[in-house]
Amino acid sequence: VIRDIVMSSGDMSVFWQEIIDSYRDIMVVKNSDKAKEYLDLTDVEFTALKSIASLFTMARLSYHTTLLESALADMQRAANSKRSIAEIALTRMCDAKTIVSPEALAVRVEELEKQLSMLKMGVPVKQSKIIETPIDNHVSEETKNPAPAKSAPASTDMKPYGKWQTVLERIGELKRSLSSQFNGAKVYVSDGNKFLIKMNVFFADRLASNAADMAILRGVIAETEGRENEEIKIQIQRADATNQNDLSKELENLIK
Repeated sequence: VIRDIVMSSGDMSVFWQEIIDSYRDIMVVKNSDKAKEYLDLTDVEFTALKSIASLFTMARLSYHTTLLESALADMQRAANSKRSIAEIALTRMCDAKTIVSPEALAVRVEELEKQLSMLKMGVPVKQSKIIETPIDNHVSEETKNPAPAKSAPASTDMKPYGKWQTVLERIGELKRSLSSQFNGAKVYVSDGNKFLIKMNVFFADRLASNAADMAILRGVIAETEGRENEEIKIQIQRADATNQNDLSKELENLIK
């Protein structure tokens, strides 16, 4: 992108200011409940910006904006070196270890805190291959071959889990790709520690065979409920399109 601007004789300073303005919009969306009205965005623009904002932490946003603002000041002092200044700044934005500053340190500390959280949940920070299927978190034979419109095997006191959104947000902080797998999932709880998660067939199979992701899920639920990890029992159940449309009816059956 930088090369294209230079080759087309564009003004790098103007482009750079637009980047800073975009970061400002991201920070507003991330921190204000009235961002849509304040920024005067359409529904499509707001949805797109909110999606981008969810990819960033405030520590990383602060780190990036510090580099962007510093680079803009350098460009104004050295007009003939704008391309190099821009490219160096973007490179530094990719890795907080390339620069020593309070903002960069905050990003690195944040990453360490995330790794510590995952270690507490029993998730190895560096793991190339998952070979173990966790106990009590399997997809049952019935789940692998679900019958249409059949109620989930669960206790009669099972009810919708009201803290699921909180759990999803926390999972997103640790591993965003995992939280996205739960789109459309329905979660029920009984006895305060037994959880049934009905979700997309593909992701149900994938999750049930991934010890690291299951550890994150169990750990976050335990953290949310104030329990020990080993107390949390989770069953993953596949739900095809037909069953997903009938989840509310199934819940009524569970309650009955």
